Amino acid sequence: MRQSDPQQLDVIDEQAVAAYLKHNPDFFSRHTELMDQLAIPHQESGALSLLEFRQQMQRQKIQQLQQDIQQLMQIARQNERIFHALSEIFELSLQATQLDDVTLLFEQILRDRLGLSHVSIRSFHCEQVVSCLTKERFQEMFCHRLQPKRFYLGRITKAEQNLLFGENAEVGSVALALIGEQNHPMGVVAFASPEDEHFQPDMDTLFLESIVNLITLMMEKRK
Repeated sequence: MRQSDPQQLDVIDEQAVAAYLKHNPDFFSRHTELMDQLAIPHQESGALSLLEFRQQMQRQKIQQLQQDIQQLMQIARQNERIFHALSEIFELSLQATQLDDVTLLFEQILRDRLGLSHVSIRSFHCEQVVSCLTKERFQEMFCHRLQPKRFYLGRITKAEQNLLFGENAEVGSVALALIGEQNHPMGVVAFASPEDEHFQPDMDTLFLESIVNLITLMMEKRK
């Protein structure tokens, strides 16, 4: 008769025990003496009883839930600040007569509400605004940062910082958005934060889209 592999028997036995415990969840309540007798190896605390191990797992789950709740609360507070910033921007932009005035309003509101260091709205139509940017100077950044998507969030080079915000600007990370369509760009809007991780590639762009839509309408009115 062919002898069974001891390791295979161990696997089968473990599977049988696991299946039994799964279908009999009250097993340890009927054998409470095992709660302290069974030991589970632990890298930091040595051997833990089954009861201690379960308590530790519960504590870890609670800590993770608390972290998740704190993160959701931070997102909610950030969304509230964005909402108030957008409300102010829309209201004040209706009173502004020049796009340069809107830029100053944007910078003040975003710096106060969202902790941003700079905002730059650059039009490719230099007859419209003082803060213009020729397509030729922007072409390299356009190909590198805003294709195929209209938005870019993250870090940029020192040369790109100087192009958008001027020299000696305090820039850690940026949010860039193309004004207009890919085949008919009208300009670019750029937000800068002194924090390196403030703008990240996986962030939502709804706020940027709202700002870009507003600026696009104002530029079209001033053609």
